[in-house]
Amino acid sequence: MKLLKSIMDIRLDFNPLIPIDDICFFDIETTGLSRDYHNVYLIGLLFNNKTNNSWTLIQLFADYIEEEERILLEFVDRVKDFQKLVSYNGDSFDIPFVKKRLHKYGHNWENVESVDLYKYLRENKSLIDIPNLKLKTVEKYLGIERIDFLTGKECINLYKSYVNNNSDHLLKAILQHNYDDLQYMPHLLKLYNLLEDEKTVRIESADPNVILHIDNIAFIGNNLVITGKYEPSFSIPWMYYQPFYTINMNSENAFNLTVEIKKARLSDDILADIADIRLIANNNIKTDLSPYDTPKGILVLRTGNNIYIKNIKAIVENLFLTHYNNRQ
Repeated sequence: MKLLKSIMDIRLDFNPLIPIDDICFFDIETTGLSRDYHNVYLIGLLFNNKTNNSWTLIQLFADYIEEEERILLEFVDRVKDFQKLVSYNGDSFDIPFVKKRLHKYGHNWENVESVDLYKYLRENKSLIDIPNLKLKTVEKYLGIERIDFLTGKECINLYKSYVNNNSDHLLKAILQHNYDDLQYMPHLLKLYNLLEDEKTVRIESADPNVILHIDNIAFIGNNLVITGKYEPSFSIPWMYYQPFYTINMNSENAFNLTVEIKKARLSDDILADIADIRLIANNNIKTDLSPYDTPKGILVLRTGNNIYIKNIKAIVENLFLTHYNNRQ
């Protein structure tokens, strides 16, 4: 087994909402997709050094398939002190794969809390304009341009050749593929920041200022249902039931807003969920912020899989302020 250590100079141009001090990014390389019949031959771990803000990459490499158990146990031992494991599609692939292979050797792994950036982006994909969630596509969306000289499948063939001849050239190529994937993974936290900001409504005209964070947006029948958390706490919970909407701010800092919506055809091939703000809001909402040309008083909330979060946030802010001063 080889244990290789590299120091990386990774500079982030943003302040991650997920603290980087106690997290470990990781990525595995396998000989195939089957947890039952294929093996883990390389595991990369990347973490921030609190003292000098550099990053350390540890790569655990199995010179032979028979060393799989050793690198798995070394991985488990090295990540046990981190609060979170961060990956890209780790909940569906990396973590179940590692657990299955460990179980084969008679070991169990109670992993730490997982942050799967792919899963998070998939759940919020309707809020960003991105064609797909392939790692290279997401990196390009963030302005990261890199040339990937090898695919994961090509690395499998290189590894099989390496096992037979222990070529340093092959080893370097395999390690570089894993190195590149992990080098850029911390930058993906920027999308987490951007999406969390997209789902946050800051009401600075309230006294004190109020922050509402949208956790879920659901289109249920003829209703738009928005749920989330708010701060600071209110001494008295409040709720309002109106003909075309309801708003509930409960004592546990959770809010629920339900708004009546309609279907409308914007063109022959575009069907939309819309809200008529003349029925639910005062005159503070002036303009539809979707890319469509709509009649005055109409907000487009969704077309297909695209959600127009700015219009939804405008409704949340408007209805909150409508009743905020009358909440006693």
